This record gives sequence, C-alpha cells and structure tokens, in this order.
Amino acid sequence: GDGTLGDGTLGDGTLGDGTLGDGTLGDGPPLAGPLNVNAALESLAWAYGAERAASRLEPGLWLAVMDQLRLLAAAAERFAPGEEEADAETTLLYQLLAGELALVLGSLLPVIKPLRSLRKPAVAALSEGLLAVTDGEGLPPARCLPVWPALLACWTRCRAVAKHSGKRAFEPAAEAQYEWLVRQSIRFARSDGAIALTAGAKIPRRLWEAAFRFGGDDADLAAASLRLRPSLKRVDATREEPPEPSANSEWSGLAVLAGGWKPNTPRLTVAHEGDHMLLEATAGGTVILSGAWPVEVSMEGARVATSSAWEEQCWFSDEDSDYLELAIELANGAKLERQVFLAHDLGVAYLAEMVLSRADEVASLELSTRLTLAETVSLNPEAETREGWLVAGDTRLAGAVPLALPEWRIDHRPGKLTVEDGRLSQTHVAVARNLCSPLLLDFKPTRFAKQRTWRQLAVAESLERVGPDVAVGYRYQSGKDQLLIYRSLAKPGNRTVLGQNYSSEALIGRFLSTGEVDEYFEIETEQH
Repeated sequence: GDGTLGDGTLGDGTLGDGTLGDGTLGDGPPLAGPLNVNAALESLAWAYGAERAASRLEPGLWLAVMDQLRLLAAAAERFAPGEEEADAETTLLYQLLAGELALVLGSLLPVIKPLRSLRKPAVAALSEGLLAVTDGEGLPPARCLPVWPALLACWTRCRAVAKHSGKRAFEPAAEAQYEWLVRQSIRFARSDGAIALTAGAKIPRRLWEAAFRFGGDDADLAAASLRLRPSLKRVDATREEPPEPSANSEWSGLAVLAGGWKPNTPRLTVAHEGDHMLLEATAGGTVILSGAWPVEVSMEGARVATSSAWEEQCWFSDEDSDYLELAIELANGAKLERQVFLAHDLGVAYLAEMVLSRADEVASLELSTRLTLAETVSLNPEAETREGWLVAGDTRLAGAVPLALPEWRIDHRPGKLTVEDGRLSQTHVAVARNLCSPLLLDFKPTRFAKQRTWRQLAVAESLERVGPDVAVGYRYQSGKDQLLIYRSLAKPGNRTVLGQNYSSEALIGRFLSTGEVDEYFEIETEQH
C-alpha cells in the first residue's frame, strides 16, 4: 500500500520468450468463493509479482493463475457503480479489481494477448470511479471515510503503473481529481497521518511520499511540511504558500474547520450522510472528540425521530473563522438545526443545537447534545460552577462551557453537563416553542485557567424583553477575550442585545478594547 512497484524488473521483456508457450489463456474454470477486499488485495499481490512467479512456477500453472486473475478482473463488473450509491467496500472493490487489477495485468504483462485487452477498460473503470467518488475537488463522500487511505493507495499505485508503462491510468478529468484528492487527504488527516473520524484508517509514510510524487505540487508539500511533520521524517522544502486549511463540500457531506496547518492548531471535522452525523475536535495535537453526534430530541416526554437527511444551510470561511450550519426535519414537523463555529484567533469553538417548532403552542422540550469523547479523554467538572475541563490523564486539553445553563451550581434550574457512556452530554429542558442548547469549547488551557465567566443576555424587541424561545444571546469571557453570540429562534426582528442592535438571524462577534463588536460573521434574514 505504499505506491511503489518493487525493484524495477517488471516489464523488462523476460516474459513471452517462448518458455511460457504462445502467451494465450484459456477460458479457465468459473471463479469460486466470495469477492471481498482481502481477496482483491491477494489477487493484486499475485499480479504485481507475476514476473517473479513465472520463474518459480510450471508454465501451465503460471498461465492458470493469470487466467484466474483475468476472470477476477472481469467479474468485478458486478460492482460497477449504478444509479444507487454503492457502499464503501463495494466502491473500493470495483477500483481494486476492475480498475487496478485489470490495469496491472494489461500494462505489465502485455505479451499475454488476452491480458493486453484489459488495459483500456481498466482506464475507463478507474476514471469512472474517480469521477463518481469525488465532488469535483477531490473529496469523496462521507461514507467512504473508512476506505479513504485504501482508495488513495489504489489510485497512487495505478499512477505508478502508468509511469512505469508509459501509458496513462486515468482520463485527464480523473487525473485532476486524483491530484485534488492528494491535497484533500492532507486537509482531512490528523498529524499522525490517520484520516479524521476513522478508527485506524492511517496513511503510511511511504504512501504519502508516493502520493506527493505522483499527484502533489509545491503547495501540497508546504501544507504537508506543517501538518504531517510528526509522521513524515522528511518533507521536501518549498517556498510555496500552503492552500487554505479549511474546506467544505455539501455533495460529500464533509467539512474541516481549521485556522492553520500546524498539528497544534484547533480543528473541527464534520461528516454527515442521511440522518447520521460525526464530529471530531482536535487541539494541541490531541484528538478530544471523535465519533457520532446523534439527534436526541424529546417532546412531551416522547422521543422524536428524524424524517429527512441532513442538509447544509450555510457555510462561511475566511482568515478569522469558519462557520457551518446544518438542518434536519423531525417527524412531528419541527426542525433541528446545528451550528458549528471555530474562531481561529481565539481558539474557541461554538457548537449549538436548536429545536425550531412550526407551531405556536408551547410544549415540554428536552434537547440532549451528546458528543463522543476520544478514548483517553474525560471531563473534570468544576465544584461550584457548571463548566469543566476536558482532560487526558493530568493534561488539560480544553474547557467546556454550557452557555445556556446557569453558571453557578447553586442555581437549581434544570440542565446538566456530564459524561455518559463515553459521551460529553449536555441536557437542556424547557416548556417553550423553540429551544437552543449551545456548548462552547475553549482550546487555550492557559487562558481558560484564568478568570472566565458567561451570561445569558436579555434580548429586547420594541422595548419589550423577548423569551429565550424567540431569541437568545450569550456573552463569554475568558481572560481578556470576550465573545458575543446571538441567534433568532423565531421570525427575525429588529432586536437589541447588550447594547447592540440587530435584525439578523445569527451572528458571532468579538468585543474590541473600545467596546465595539467585531463580527466574525452575520447571517442576514434574506440570505438564509
């Protein structure tokens, strides 16, 4: 899986010299046994080692093996992408068998006539696969996260085969997607080379190096020299500026929010498909959260199911911050929205869930936000206040602040922040039409260890205070830094919060030393 092709002896003209008959293959017996990834990789090992095997096997046996490999490549047509989206393993199988196996047989063993004819359909299968499994900028769909390294390895080996044989592996449009995939792999990788939100789907050093050789450019090397330095012993120096570290694809259901490429830079990675969503948060080079972010909404004591897939509502990214907003329909006609925000300069993330009812009647609402903690991470709650430290052993990683809950535990209004079954859990209850449950993560432990506080702010409209099911405002202070957060939960109006006048749907800003608010972003009503 490292993208290399051995010692260079392949295709040196030692095959078809009369020792193996006339280079023809028979029909062969029908294939038996299941086709799976392990079988595909074993078949590829035989194909790549075919020339060496020729000197060790009887000619008839060697030709029989080649015949079986040919039949296996042909049988892979059953995995060809159709109108319905294929699952991750099926996608990978088609590329390994109909693509790579056929390309290796047709390119490296062209003296065998039946194998020579495999190269053209192999190029078509590989090109079709790359174009079908990427969004136009190299990002695969969220369902392919577990096989991302395997797909990268497959296409990198094919690129190496093409260079060795002097013939292409992909059509030009697909070649461009492969080059984009190399860059996206750096974006979505942790500093150790593993793809975010996967368990052990790691890209090894030699595969990175081969991918850079066949599909990278100076900007990619600049990004890799920062992002992957812990896992790559040496990355060629370049003066090129790295690309933007953040990216989002509505088609793929993937987004990464990041203020930079260095391993210690805070990052949020989001993946969603259907009604499922995953979230990963890293800071200081350590994974803090990684895993499922389920929907857990109850109304009048009954759990409410979802009735649609997640849909993107807003994406905003600049040098100061990233913001992603997603929504999903609930079975009772209500809607759940999620806000994912990262302030690059402050090192603060804001995660909010909102239940938005389409009825005017109030109801008993319960909204639980459950974020999967990394295996070694736990919560150390403060004794007198409701915030806590996310820690790994004795190391403080981040502060967790439940903005909608009272700061002091002596205030017994309902709601809690705790850990349940390996998940950071925040529960918010109210009798209302709408409900907002926000959680703030402060990724700067030295600042969070100093004075910090937060408040739910009064929001007024026409000189009258509105309830928290109409609009909410929060102020968070950590050290000398202060954030202002506003969100309308009902029809937006001209409202005032903390002396600031807004008619927008949502905004997050930072207080300057002058008392003015420097807005990271603002969602105007007509733009949403």
